[in-house]
Amino acid sequence: MIAWVWWACAGTEMDSDPELPPEESAIVDPDTDVSSFPVESGLDTDSIEVEPEHVVTVRQWGEWNRTPAGGPHEAFTGTLWVQEYYDGWRPEVDTDTDVDSDAADTDLPLECDLEVGLTGVLSVSATCDGCEPAFEVSLALISGEPSGCRDPQALALDEVHRLAYSPEGQVQLDYGDIGLWLPWYQATTDGDRVDFEWEGTFGVALEEEEEP
Repeated sequence: MIAWVWWACAGTEMDSDPELPPEESAIVDPDTDVSSFPVESGLDTDSIEVEPEHVVTVRQWGEWNRTPAGGPHEAFTGTLWVQEYYDGWRPEVDTDTDVDSDAADTDLPLECDLEVGLTGVLSVSATCDGCEPAFEVSLALISGEPSGCRDPQALALDEVHRLAYSPEGQVQLDYGDIGLWLPWYQATTDGDRVDFEWEGTFGVALEEEEEP
């Protein structure tokens, strides 16, 4: 076996050296070589929609009342309202009902129109730099259907959230419960009461209704 491999590799001597190309042969500069593949000059900006076809406006607002009155506060109860509406339309307040005007009850139904109860107890572990003592806050749905809401950052109803009021005029949220406190609502205080609100708009994809 070894002798056969040696013979196969040895082969026979070539009769002459391989011919070299003529001296006058042109040498192609790789920097100037033209490839047969098309060059992509950039994105086709004419096919890109810069503006979303539909937008949704999310409005959240509410209040909480801290106890005991005058402090130091150890707990609170309150309400959060959530509404969403599309493409710049804004519902008008229905003033013909006995509902508190802060709830912005409307004549027309909204896909997302929630009333949520808030219950907060003083947190024994969470601290927010520059804030008042933090609360462990539970959310309970009072009315509405959450499945119709599109806000990806909405506070989950089945979780406990850590919130704290900052004298800078904010309600801050411990995002992910990892000690990362982020401004979540603009807020003001009136004695033992905290009023808060937030509004934002982002693009969404809506299912087009089929024509009859």
